[in-house]
Formats: sequence, C-alpha cells, structure tokens
Amino acid sequence: MSGAAHALALTSLTKRYGTFTAVESVSLHVERGQFLTLLGPSGSGKTTILMCVAGFVAPTEGAITLDGRDITALPPERRDFGMVFQGYALFPHMTVAENVAFPLRVRKLGAAEREAKVRAALDLVQLEQFAGRLPRQLSGGQQQRVALARALVFAPALLLLDEPLSALDKKLRAELQEELKALHRRVGRTFVNVTHDQEEALSLSDRVAILNHGKLVQEGAPAELYE
Repeated sequence: MSGAAHALALTSLTKRYGTFTAVESVSLHVERGQFLTLLGPSGSGKTTILMCVAGFVAPTEGAITLDGRDITALPPERRDFGMVFQGYALFPHMTVAENVAFPLRVRKLGAAEREAKVRAALDLVQLEQFAGRLPRQLSGGQQQRVALARALVFAPALLLLDEPLSALDKKLRAELQEELKALHRRVGRTFVNVTHDQEEALSLSDRVAILNHGKLVQEGAPAELYE
C-alpha cells in the first residue's frame, strides 16, 4: 500500500448545465495525504466537484491539477484515482476477492502479484476471512469495506468517496467513521470525501470545505469551523 500521496488543486472550477450553474468558481487546495471533506446540502455542488475530479464530468471553466500537472482534460481511466460510490457498486456475481482483484485485472497484473495485493488490501480492511463470499452474504458495513479495499488495492494517487456511509444505520456509521479515519492514517493517501452529514465531516477530516448553491462558503480545519 506504499507510494506517495498527491496534492490536488482546483482553480476557479465552474460547471454549468445550460442556464443552471451547478458549481461556481470554486478554488481549493488539498495537501498531500490530507483528508478533505466537501460538506453541503443536496444540490450544493459537492458531488459535481467530485465527479469533475474523477473525470466523469468535464468542467465548463477552470482547472484541476495533481502535483502541479494539469489533468482537467485527462480521461478518468488515466487519472488512476480510487473511487467508492454511495451504493458500493460491487459485482454481485463475483466473490469478495474477485471484486477486489478487478482493478488489477484491468491493469493486467500477473496472478501471483494480484493475489498478494488482494490479500494485503483485505487485510487492511480486516476481511481476509470473507475472501470467498459473495457480496449478498455480507452486511452493509462489510460491503462498504470491500468497496474500500477495491478502491485502494492498486495504490491510487487519490481516493474519492461519494457519501460512502450514507446507506448505513447510525451505529454502524459511527463505527465505520472510526475505521475510515484509521485507514486513512495507515495508507497515508489523499482522501476527498463528500457528505451532507456535519458530524461525519467534522470527525473524519483534516479540512472541511462547506458548499452552498455551488459556491465555496467556508474552508478550514474542523475545530475552526466548529467554533
């Protein structure tokens, strides 16, 4: 899981759909290895920003740079970012190990290397003993951890999290917050998370960016924002 963390910068990022402005001139800098959360209500532009960073949505204006290199026009598959979706997006017909191995197959890694990396990723999320199970045989929290292992298995430059805990009940959400925080510390990569849950944003992040109506309202360390 070793490898360098990366710094991410958004400069005057804007996304319009016809006359509707989803994101308006947002500038942000995420330091290497930082955990940044984009916090805001539904429709605040936070997911649009995440999708622009992932490369699934092309911004209307502005730039996205990774370690000073402009990646605004780079296709998603060449960005080498890990992504965890709200609904986990696991393949139902594949075992846990096969799900986690999928990004490595796409990258044409040899079987032995693939196996070792899958083992290490499952070990990281404490699911080694579930390698042979299918997603439907797991709890919501376990499925979430498989999605995290799959997103981290190829040592991505950046990990993007789209409301990763929103499908879980309150108790499990609190548990997974702790796990996610510990996981971030262990892998030392740059995480960008999206949530509408204030408590989650404050407890998980090094920095929080608050968005409303497509604009960046405030940004800072959780303690500053809380005050």
